[in-house]
Amino acid sequence: MRRKENLICQNCGGTNFVFGNGKTICNFCHTQYFTAERRRKSRKKIWFALVFVGITLLGIVFYLFLQTNEKVPTSQNETPLSSTEKKSFTPAINEIEKRPTYNLGYARKNISVIPGWTIEKYDAIKFASLKQDKNSDQGEYINGTNFSELVKEVGTPPDEVIEYTQYYPNGADIEVKAIWSSQESLPDGSVSLSVTYEKESEQILNKTLSGQIY
Repeated sequence: MRRKENLICQNCGGTNFVFGNGKTICNFCHTQYFTAERRRKSRKKIWFALVFVGITLLGIVFYLFLQTNEKVPTSQNETPLSSTEKKSFTPAINEIEKRPTYNLGYARKNISVIPGWTIEKYDAIKFASLKQDKNSDQGEYINGTNFSELVKEVGTPPDEVIEYTQYYPNGADIEVKAIWSSQESLPDGSVSLSVTYEKESEQILNKTLSGQIY
């Protein structure tokens, strides 16, 4: 290394430096200063690295583009399916055909397979109406079929009971959905019915009857 005078160290104020290998080093505090030539070389290395990365990315994108085009056949290059390939689609079509269809007429005709139920009992269920309190936003359900009385008339408890909170603009109610089902009583389908009622008053709010034909 050789000495380089007439410089002042920005760190300690020293004026004694050693210069070499593109660096100027303070003899007192050993602070290193890089020459302009070395900074230019560093910038060139960075630019070369960025250009290399850019070219590599372009190459990858171009390769993926070619691979995608090769996998998508044109209408001219498509070949007809063989008999074996055509048969492989048959199970899927059969599965679609075997999906159950919903039929209300079937449900009304076969409701009696659900223990204790008849179509007359189902049709006789009345929905409750909400009587609004003039002095508040609250109200009460009236004039509907009572759920406990319905269960006594049917003679069999529901197969499933689901309790949930139903939210309304003026508040929320705890409602219960009771479900009866034919299970596997029918060879060609099933029938189920549900009754929804408000838990506190047991007033029935809704009912549904559905049948599935296999």
